[in-house]
Amino acid sequence: DNALMTGYRLLERLVKEKSGLTKETGAKLFSKAFTGENAPLYWDDLDGSESTGRTNMYSSIFMAFRNRRAHQQLKSDIHDDIREFLLLNQLFVLEQSTKVRKVEYLGTQT
Repeated sequence: DNALMTGYRLLERLVKEKSGLTKETGAKLFSKAFTGENAPLYWDDLDGSESTGRTNMYSSIFMAFRNRRAHQQLKSDIHDDIREFLLLNQLFVLEQSTKVRKVEYLGTQT
């Protein structure tokens, strides 16, 4: 439980810092970080539907697993915990492959 919760917090922190969305949390953070043509984070060379699918994975895994874990006392099952750990690990892999979108101000790139 502790390792999984630490992993969720670390993933949130990484996405917050990389995207600049330091005030957002959880599913809302991931939606803002990855959704839309001007989202701060994106995956290069993906079509829109694959990018949307990856974004939905973040929000869905947080809503289905992290929120339940954070707000309830769960009975531990090593098999369920391992599967959840693998899902969380995949989110870290996807985060590492994101790029930061350069923002244009008055026609100049920064």
